[in-house]
Parts: sequence; structure tokens; C-alpha cells
Amino acid sequence: MGGNRKEDSCAVCTGFCRIKRFVSKRPVPRRKAVSGFEPDNVKERSLMKYGLILVLAAYISCLAVCSTAEKTENLINDSSLDNRLAWESMNASIAEGTVQIQSPDGVDPGMVRQVITALKPDTHYKMSATARALNTPTSQLSVDLFIDESYDSPDQELVVMPMEIGPNYTTFHRIVNTGSFTEQPYIRIFTLSTVPVEISDVSLIEVG
Repeated sequence: MGGNRKEDSCAVCTGFCRIKRFVSKRPVPRRKAVSGFEPDNVKERSLMKYGLILVLAAYISCLAVCSTAEKTENLINDSSLDNRLAWESMNASIAEGTVQIQSPDGVDPGMVRQVITALKPDTHYKMSATARALNTPTSQLSVDLFIDESYDSPDQELVVMPMEIGPNYTTFHRIVNTGSFTEQPYIRIFTLSTVPVEISDVSLIEVG
């Protein structure tokens, strides 16, 4: 399941400015009395046209990046997991801004979940979770959108394999599409690992 990395709009704008400076430093052709500039030769005219095309392309790219940049509003109430009232939990403990989930037997999951009241249908979101485990988990960590069996798709699930979870906090993410739903889904964080997994942050942010 693939993740997604936001493009750096500042880098695009920087490239745009460099191209603009390059064009502005070209030798200024001699003036034509009425109709403006007239290049001294065909080569100069071609360079000017090529420079203008580069500037236009960079400007269009900048607009595209800005229009698809992710929004900053996190739909999850208390993303730092420090508010017990915001989350329903099972085989989990919440303390000091983190949640620890652990299956007691590899069958019943360790889990926290929360209804996302502002979730929009047929919309793309960046789903992220920051997790660690002092020892290698015995099962994967999952973050997904869920209502019941009718709304429980792997296309709306972030899966982190045991070997990806180390002793230091690491953030994992993927882009999901919410599809259609008739009632507001939960976001769930769960595992069947009998080794504790700690989560310090989770987010769900709309992207263009």
C-alpha cells in the first residue's frame, strides 16, 4: 500500500524565480521604433521564446502544486492521544500523550477508536500514525476507517508491518479515499501483537 509525499511548493517557486532571472539577464535587443523589441537575429529570437516558455511552464507548475497541497486541519479530536474521553479503547492504556495497545492473547485486539464527525465522502485524506515498540511486535499495526462489515476496506487502511516498527518513534502514512458511507465512520488503531505498541500521534488530513 503506497504512501504519498507532498511536493515542496517552495522548491517550485524557487525554480520559477531562477528561470525568471535567467530570462531577464539575456542581452537586450535593439529597439524597434514603434512595435517594441526586434531581435538582432533568429537565434536571439529563439532564445527569448524558449525562455518565455520555461517561465510559463514553471508558473503553471507552481499553481498546480499550490492547488493540490494538503490542508492543515486534522479531523481527529486530540491527535496526541492525551484525552481519554475522545477515544473508545480496548486492551489499551492512555497516558502522557501516548497510547499503548496490546493483544492479551493474539486473538482479541488492542485498540482505540473515535468517530470522525467531519469526514467527507469520496474525498482523499492523508492518514498518518507515529508509533514505536521496544521489541519487535508479533503482528502488524493497522489504522483504518470503519463502520461495520459493509464499510471495512483495505483501500482505507494504513498497515505497518512488525519489522517497520522500531524502538524510536517513526511516522507512517498513506493516502486513502473515503468512498461513500451512510453514517460517520470510526478511525481505528489496532493490533493483534502480544508485544506492546505505542502510538504518540495520529492524523487524518484532507488533501486536494
